[in-house]
Amino acid sequence: MTNHRHDDSLRLRRVYGHFATGVAVISAAHKGVVNGLTANAVASISVEPPLVLVSVAHSSNTHALIDGSGEFVINVLAAEQEQIARRFADNAPGKFEGLAWSPAPGAGAPILDGVLAHMECRVYDSLSHGDHTIFIGEVLRSSHADPHLRPLIFFRSSYARLDAEGPA
Repeated sequence: MTNHRHDDSLRLRRVYGHFATGVAVISAAHKGVVNGLTANAVASISVEPPLVLVSVAHSSNTHALIDGSGEFVINVLAAEQEQIARRFADNAPGKFEGLAWSPAPGAGAPILDGVLAHMECRVYDSLSHGDHTIFIGEVLRSSHADPHLRPLIFFRSSYARLDAEGPA
């Protein structure tokens, strides 16, 4: 079997971008430090047991917090929260300044106010490949918001929204 390496990472990122995804902030806390990152590499794995996965870059400060605490929260962003997505996509400090949030039980990973849904997770397993770790989380608690809120979508390297009627 021939091992084909993709030699054009920019082209591959563009191809990946053709898969529309929801947008989430993955948050974590460890020893009093909180951090988070914007992610679209989130997927449900199983309902029984309740398992979900997130893919986090090794270089992310949030990676170290998840690794240290063994916990994280997936905050699913609503359409009106694009600015939050942009804030957490940046590596600048102070991401939580001025944002309303509450700590999840346990290590205290931030649950952002006004999100479409959130899942509080304990690391069930992890797989490290390439420059990312896939954290598989066991969902301990979850909640969703008003069913009339719309999700924030990421498609072709841009944020998008569903129309008022939702998908056809």
